[in-house]
Amino acid sequence: MINCSKLHLLFLLFYSPLLIAKNIVTLPMDEVDWLYKGNNLKCELKYIAEREGKFYFRSEQKQHAYLNIELVSSDKELTDRELYGYPAPWQDDVPPLLISTVSSQTGKQVIFAQNISDLLRYIERGGWVGYSVGGNTASASHTYLVPTVRIHQPLRDFVNCQKSLPLMSYSQAKDISLQFNIGQKSLSSEQLTTLAALNSYLQADPSVSKILVDGHTDSSGARASNLALSRVRAELVSKQLHHLGVSQSMIEVRAHGSRYPIATNTTTAGKAKNRRVTLRLVRSNETVIPVSTNENNNVAKVQS
Repeated sequence: MINCSKLHLLFLLFYSPLLIAKNIVTLPMDEVDWLYKGNNLKCELKYIAEREGKFYFRSEQKQHAYLNIELVSSDKELTDRELYGYPAPWQDDVPPLLISTVSSQTGKQVIFAQNISDLLRYIERGGWVGYSVGGNTASASHTYLVPTVRIHQPLRDFVNCQKSLPLMSYSQAKDISLQFNIGQKSLSSEQLTTLAALNSYLQADPSVSKILVDGHTDSSGARASNLALSRVRAELVSKQLHHLGVSQSMIEVRAHGSRYPIATNTTTAGKAKNRRVTLRLVRSNETVIPVSTNENNNVAKVQS
Protein backbone atom coordinates (compact mmCIF):
# COMPACT_ATOMS: atom_id res chain seq x y z
CA MET A 1 0.00 0.00 0.00
CA ILE A 2 1.41 3.40 -1.03
CA ASN A 3 0.67 6.14 1.48
CA CYS A 4 -0.25 9.67 0.45
CA SER A 5 3.19 11.23 0.91
CA LYS A 6 4.74 8.55 -1.29
CA LEU A 7 1.99 9.02 -3.86
CA HIS A 8 2.71 12.74 -4.01
CA LEU A 9 6.43 12.06 -4.31
CA LEU A 10 5.90 9.64 -7.19
CA PHE A 11 3.74 12.22 -8.92
CA LEU A 12 6.40 14.88 -8.55
CA LEU A 13 9.26 12.65 -9.65
CA PHE A 14 7.70 11.01 -12.67
CA TYR A 15 4.88 13.25 -13.76
CA SER A 16 5.87 16.82 -13.04
CA PRO A 17 9.55 17.78 -13.17
CA LEU A 18 8.58 21.45 -12.97
CA LEU A 19 7.48 20.98 -9.37
CA ILE A 20 10.85 19.67 -8.25
CA ALA A 21 13.47 21.81 -6.49
CA LYS A 22 11.94 25.17 -7.20
CA ASN A 23 10.58 28.18 -5.39
CA ILE A 24 7.07 27.58 -4.09
CA VAL A 25 4.90 30.63 -3.46
CA THR A 26 1.76 29.93 -1.42
CA LEU A 27 -0.65 32.84 -1.46
CA PRO A 28 -1.91 33.77 2.03
CA MET A 29 -5.22 32.07 2.81
CA ASP A 30 -6.49 34.96 4.90
CA GLU A 31 -6.16 37.34 1.94
CA VAL A 32 -7.92 35.15 -0.62
CA ASP A 33 -11.25 36.52 -1.83
CA TRP A 34 -12.73 34.90 -4.94
CA LEU A 35 -15.37 37.08 -6.59
CA TYR A 36 -18.03 36.07 -9.12
CA LYS A 37 -19.45 38.33 -11.81
CA GLY A 38 -21.63 37.24 -14.70
CA ASN A 39 -24.46 37.82 -17.14
CA ASN A 40 -26.03 35.92 -20.03
CA LEU A 41 -22.93 36.39 -22.21
CA LYS A 42 -20.01 36.06 -19.81
CA CYS A 43 -19.18 34.42 -16.49
CA GLU A 44 -16.11 35.29 -14.42
CA LEU A 45 -14.60 34.00 -11.20
CA LYS A 46 -11.65 36.14 -10.14
CA TYR A 47 -9.04 36.46 -7.43
CA ILE A 48 -6.60 39.37 -7.46
CA ALA A 49 -3.50 39.00 -5.30
CA GLU A 50 -1.95 42.44 -4.95
CA ARG A 51 1.65 41.19 -4.76
CA GLU A 52 1.44 38.20 -7.10
CA GLY A 53 -1.13 38.96 -9.78
CA LYS A 54 -4.55 38.00 -11.16
CA PHE A 55 -6.11 34.56 -11.41
CA TYR A 56 -9.49 34.29 -13.05
CA PHE A 57 -11.75 31.75 -14.65
CA ARG A 58 -13.80 32.99 -17.56
CA SER A 59 -16.48 31.46 -19.75
CA GLU A 60 -18.32 32.88 -22.75
CA GLN A 61 -19.89 29.71 -24.11
CA LYS A 62 -21.66 26.76 -22.58
CA GLN A 63 -19.42 23.88 -21.44
CA HIS A 64 -16.19 25.75 -22.11
CA ALA A 65 -14.10 27.77 -19.67
CA TYR A 66 -10.53 28.97 -19.49
CA LEU A 67 -8.19 30.22 -16.80
CA ASN A 68 -6.27 33.47 -17.18
CA ILE A 69 -3.16 34.06 -15.10
CA GLU A 70 -1.42 37.42 -15.10
CA LEU A 71 1.54 37.61 -12.72
CA VAL A 72 2.96 40.90 -11.51
CA SER A 73 6.44 39.51 -12.07
CA SER A 74 6.43 37.72 -15.41
CA ASP A 75 9.47 36.43 -17.30
CA LYS A 76 8.91 35.64 -20.99
CA GLU A 77 11.96 33.37 -20.87
CA LEU A 78 10.00 30.95 -18.68
CA THR A 79 8.09 29.15 -21.40
CA ASP A 80 7.40 25.84 -19.62
CA ARG A 81 4.03 26.17 -17.92
CA GLU A 82 1.89 23.63 -16.13
CA LEU A 83 -1.51 23.94 -14.50
CA TYR A 84 -2.59 21.64 -11.66
CA GLY A 85 -5.25 20.87 -9.20
CA TYR A 86 -3.22 20.82 -5.98
CA PRO A 87 -4.42 19.36 -2.67
CA ALA A 88 -5.08 21.72 0.22
CA PRO A 89 -2.66 21.18 3.14
CA TRP A 90 -5.28 19.21 5.08
CA GLN A 91 -6.11 16.85 2.17
CA ASP A 92 -3.66 14.08 3.02
CA ASP A 93 -5.34 11.49 0.83
CA VAL A 94 -5.78 13.58 -2.32
CA PRO A 95 -3.12 13.46 -5.07
CA PRO A 96 -2.29 16.42 -7.33
CA LEU A 97 -3.98 16.47 -10.72
CA LEU A 98 -2.19 17.63 -13.86
CA ILE A 99 -4.68 19.76 -15.80
CA SER A 100 -2.71 21.06 -18.79
CA THR A 101 0.74 21.83 -20.14
CA VAL A 102 -0.69 23.76 -23.11
CA SER A 103 -1.15 27.51 -22.84
CA SER A 104 -1.02 30.69 -24.89
CA GLN A 105 0.41 34.05 -23.91
CA THR A 106 -0.48 37.64 -24.76
CA GLY A 107 1.79 40.12 -23.02
CA LYS A 108 1.81 39.10 -19.34
CA GLN A 109 -1.41 37.15 -19.65
CA VAL A 110 -1.19 33.35 -19.81
CA ILE A 111 -4.32 31.48 -20.87
CA PHE A 112 -5.11 27.82 -20.21
CA ALA A 113 -8.09 26.53 -22.21
CA GLN A 114 -7.85 22.75 -21.86
CA ASN A 115 -9.52 20.61 -19.18
CA ILE A 116 -10.61 23.58 -17.08
CA SER A 117 -13.84 21.80 -16.15
CA ASP A 118 -11.67 19.11 -14.52
CA LEU A 119 -9.95 21.78 -12.45
CA LEU A 120 -13.28 23.28 -11.39
CA ARG A 121 -14.48 19.86 -10.22
CA TYR A 122 -11.21 19.40 -8.32
CA ILE A 123 -11.80 22.75 -6.61
CA GLU A 124 -15.38 21.75 -5.75
CA ARG A 125 -13.85 18.87 -3.75
CA GLY A 126 -11.68 21.31 -1.79
CA GLY A 127 -8.53 21.40 -3.93
CA TRP A 128 -6.38 24.41 -4.74
CA VAL A 129 -4.96 25.79 -7.98
CA GLY A 130 -1.30 25.09 -8.77
CA TYR A 131 0.59 26.96 -11.47
CA SER A 132 4.22 26.18 -12.35
CA VAL A 133 6.52 28.11 -14.65
CA GLY A 134 10.01 26.99 -15.59
CA GLY A 135 12.95 27.59 -17.86
CA ASN A 136 16.51 26.43 -18.35
CA THR A 137 17.47 26.70 -14.69
CA ALA A 138 15.69 25.39 -11.60
CA SER A 139 16.43 28.59 -9.69
CA ALA A 140 14.35 30.60 -12.17
CA SER A 141 11.36 28.30 -11.80
CA HIS A 142 8.39 28.96 -9.56
CA THR A 143 5.25 27.23 -8.42
CA TYR A 144 2.29 29.30 -7.27
CA LEU A 145 -0.26 27.66 -4.99
CA VAL A 146 -3.57 29.53 -4.97
CA PRO A 147 -5.94 28.70 -2.09
CA THR A 148 -9.63 28.28 -2.81
CA VAL A 149 -10.97 29.01 0.66
CA ARG A 150 -14.36 30.76 0.61
CA ILE A 151 -14.73 29.98 -3.10
CA HIS A 152 -17.67 27.59 -2.88
CA GLN A 153 -20.59 30.00 -3.26
CA PRO A 154 -18.88 32.10 -5.98
CA LEU A 155 -17.96 28.84 -7.71
CA ARG A 156 -21.57 27.61 -7.61
CA ASP A 157 -22.67 30.94 -9.08
CA PHE A 158 -20.05 30.61 -11.82
CA VAL A 159 -21.09 27.05 -12.71
CA ASN A 160 -24.77 28.03 -12.78
CA CYS A 161 -23.96 31.03 -14.95
CA GLN A 162 -22.20 28.76 -17.44
CA LYS A 163 -25.37 26.73 -17.92
CA SER A 164 -27.21 29.76 -19.35
CA LEU A 165 -24.48 30.81 -21.79
CA PRO A 166 -24.89 30.49 -25.58
CA LEU A 167 -23.25 27.66 -27.51
CA MET A 168 -20.68 30.01 -29.02
CA SER A 169 -18.93 33.17 -27.87
CA TYR A 170 -19.08 36.57 -29.56
CA SER A 171 -15.60 36.08 -31.01
CA GLN A 172 -16.87 32.92 -32.70
CA ALA A 173 -20.27 34.29 -33.69
CA LYS A 174 -19.27 37.67 -35.11
CA ASP A 175 -17.71 36.23 -38.29
CA ILE A 176 -18.70 32.80 -39.58
CA SER A 177 -17.87 31.17 -42.89
CA LEU A 178 -19.84 28.17 -44.16
CA GLN A 179 -18.05 26.27 -46.91
CA PHE A 180 -20.04 24.62 -49.73
CA ASN A 181 -19.27 21.64 -51.93
CA ILE A 182 -19.54 21.82 -55.72
CA GLY A 183 -23.21 22.09 -56.67
CA GLN A 184 -24.40 22.03 -53.05
CA LYS A 185 -27.86 23.58 -52.71
CA SER A 186 -28.88 22.38 -49.25
CA LEU A 187 -27.37 22.82 -45.80
CA SER A 188 -25.28 20.03 -44.31
CA SER A 189 -25.83 18.72 -40.77
CA GLU A 190 -22.63 20.47 -39.70
CA GLN A 191 -23.87 23.78 -41.11
CA LEU A 192 -27.23 23.35 -39.39
CA THR A 193 -25.42 22.74 -36.08
CA THR A 194 -23.35 25.90 -36.57
CA LEU A 195 -26.44 27.98 -37.29
CA ALA A 196 -28.20 26.58 -34.22
CA ALA A 197 -25.21 27.60 -32.09
CA LEU A 198 -25.23 31.04 -33.70
CA ASN A 199 -28.93 31.38 -32.95
CA SER A 200 -28.26 30.63 -29.28
CA TYR A 201 -25.87 33.58 -29.25
CA LEU A 202 -28.35 35.86 -31.04
CA GLN A 203 -31.03 35.05 -28.47
CA ALA A 204 -28.62 36.05 -25.67
CA ASP A 205 -27.27 39.30 -27.15
CA PRO A 206 -29.91 42.00 -27.74
CA SER A 207 -27.25 44.42 -29.02
CA VAL A 208 -27.04 42.60 -32.38
CA SER A 209 -29.11 44.66 -34.79
CA LYS A 210 -28.27 43.04 -38.12
CA ILE A 211 -26.87 39.85 -39.62
CA LEU A 212 -25.12 40.21 -42.97
CA VAL A 213 -25.37 37.02 -45.02
CA ASP A 214 -23.09 37.06 -48.08
CA GLY A 215 -23.05 34.34 -50.72
CA HIS A 216 -19.94 33.61 -52.80
CA THR A 217 -18.93 31.05 -55.41
CA ASP A 218 -15.78 29.99 -57.19
CA SER A 219 -15.15 31.07 -60.79
CA SER A 220 -16.42 27.88 -62.44
CA GLY A 221 -19.40 28.48 -64.74
CA ALA A 222 -20.99 31.59 -66.15
CA ARG A 223 -21.04 34.84 -64.25
CA ALA A 224 -24.84 35.04 -64.11
CA SER A 225 -25.25 31.45 -62.90
CA ASN A 226 -22.63 31.99 -60.21
CA LEU A 227 -24.48 35.07 -59.01
CA ALA A 228 -27.74 33.12 -58.87
CA LEU A 229 -26.12 30.19 -57.05
CA SER A 230 -24.53 32.47 -54.47
CA ARG A 231 -27.96 33.96 -53.78
CA VAL A 232 -29.58 30.52 -53.47
CA ARG A 233 -27.02 29.51 -50.84
CA ALA A 234 -27.29 32.78 -48.93
CA GLU A 235 -31.09 32.46 -48.94
CA LEU A 236 -30.78 28.92 -47.56
CA VAL A 237 -28.88 30.29 -44.58
CA SER A 238 -31.31 33.19 -44.16
CA LYS A 239 -34.34 30.87 -44.19
CA GLN A 240 -32.77 28.55 -41.63
CA LEU A 241 -32.03 31.44 -39.28
CA HIS A 242 -35.61 32.65 -39.66
CA HIS A 243 -36.82 29.10 -38.99
CA LEU A 244 -34.82 29.10 -35.76
CA GLY A 245 -36.56 32.28 -34.63
CA VAL A 246 -34.40 35.14 -35.94
CA SER A 247 -36.45 38.08 -37.17
CA GLN A 248 -36.31 38.41 -40.95
CA SER A 249 -35.90 42.16 -40.54
CA MET A 250 -32.49 41.56 -38.93
CA ILE A 251 -31.15 39.54 -41.88
CA GLU A 252 -29.54 41.21 -44.88
CA VAL A 253 -28.87 38.85 -47.80
CA ARG A 254 -26.28 39.76 -50.40
CA ALA A 255 -25.11 37.72 -53.37
CA HIS A 256 -21.71 38.27 -55.00
CA GLY A 257 -21.08 35.29 -57.29
CA SER A 258 -17.35 34.95 -57.88
CA ARG A 259 -16.52 38.65 -57.54
CA TYR A 260 -14.73 38.50 -54.19
CA PRO A 261 -12.45 35.44 -54.00
CA ILE A 262 -10.40 34.89 -50.85
CA ALA A 263 -8.12 32.36 -52.54
CA THR A 264 -6.91 31.49 -56.02
CA ASN A 265 -9.43 29.93 -58.38
CA THR A 266 -6.69 28.03 -60.21
CA THR A 267 -6.54 25.18 -57.67
CA THR A 268 -9.12 22.80 -56.21
CA ALA A 269 -8.27 23.90 -52.67
CA GLY A 270 -8.59 27.56 -53.58
CA LYS A 271 -11.97 27.07 -55.23
CA ALA A 272 -13.21 25.20 -52.16
CA LYS A 273 -12.37 28.22 -49.98
CA ASN A 274 -14.22 30.55 -52.33
CA ARG A 275 -17.47 28.55 -52.27
CA ARG A 276 -18.85 30.01 -49.08
CA VAL A 277 -21.58 31.90 -47.30
CA THR A 278 -20.30 34.30 -44.66
CA LEU A 279 -22.26 35.69 -41.74
CA ARG A 280 -21.27 38.84 -39.91
CA LEU A 281 -22.99 40.28 -36.87
CA VAL A 282 -23.52 44.02 -36.59
CA ARG A 283 -24.20 45.51 -33.19
CA SER A 284 -26.37 48.57 -32.71
CA ASN A 285 -23.35 50.80 -32.07
CA GLU A 286 -21.66 49.83 -35.35
CA THR A 287 -21.99 51.26 -38.85
CA VAL A 288 -22.23 49.01 -41.89
CA ILE A 289 -20.21 50.05 -44.93
CA PRO A 290 -22.40 49.95 -48.04
CA VAL A 291 -21.49 47.46 -50.75
CA SER A 292 -21.93 48.87 -54.24
CA THR A 293 -22.74 46.72 -57.23
CA ASN A 294 -23.25 46.87 -60.96
CA GLU A 295 -25.02 43.51 -61.08
CA ASN A 296 -28.44 44.99 -61.89
CA ASN A 297 -29.26 45.27 -58.17
CA ASN A 298 -28.85 41.54 -57.62
CA VAL A 299 -26.64 42.49 -54.68
CA ALA A 300 -28.47 44.50 -52.05
CA LYS A 301 -26.91 47.69 -50.71
CA VAL A 302 -26.40 47.75 -46.98
CA GLN A 303 -27.91 50.59 -45.00
CA SER A 304 -25.43 52.60 -42.98
